[in-house]
Amino acid sequence: KILGCRGSVRLTFEVGRYIKAQWNMRGLFVAPTDASPSAQTFSSVNPVPLLAANFTVGSYSSVCEKVELDLNNSLSVVKDINAATGIRRVDITGRNPSGSFEPDAVLETTHAFWGNWNSATAIALNIGPVGSSAGNIITIAAPKLQYRDIGYGDQDGTLKYSVQFALAMSSGDDELTITFT
Repeated sequence: KILGCRGSVRLTFEVGRYIKAQWNMRGLFVAPTDASPSAQTFSSVNPVPLLAANFTVGSYSSVCEKVELDLNNSLSVVKDINAATGIRRVDITGRNPSGSFEPDAVLETTHAFWGNWNSATAIALNIGPVGSSAGNIITIAAPKLQYRDIGYGDQDGTLKYSVQFALAMSSGDDELTITFT
C-alpha cells in the first residue's frame, strides 16, 4: 500500500494500438498485511485501437503514426524527523508538459510548421474522440501547443518532420485535458 501518491504520466497514441499510459508514482510506503481477497468485479468495457483519431494541430489534420505526451511533473519528497518513516509527503513542485510527433513533411502553405516554430505561435492540439460506445470514448485537448524543435526524418522513403513541442496554459491549469465519456 502506498499513501499520498503523486506522480506523472506519459501517454502514447500509436495507430492501430491501444492508447497507453505509463505512470511514475511516489508515495508513503505502508507495510503489507495479510488479508483474504474480496470478490472481484471486472469491467466489461474493452479498449479500442487508435483509428480515425481526428488528430489535429491548429486546424491542420496531420498525417502521422504516433503522438507522445508527457506531463513531466517534478516530484519532491518532503522529509520530516517527526514522521514515522522520515517522510511527511510527496509534493508536485512543477511540471513541464511536452510531447512529440512525426508528421509527413508538407508545404509551408499547407501547415506552417516552420513559421509557427519561428514565431512561437501557440496552436491547439486535439486527439479524438477515440471510441464510439458510451463509457469508452476518450478525447485529448491542449489549448496551447508550441513547437520547440523541428528536424527531418525518413520513413520508408517518405520525408517526415520530427516535431518536439511544449504545452502551455491558456487559463489556469489547463495545459492538457483528458475527457472520458
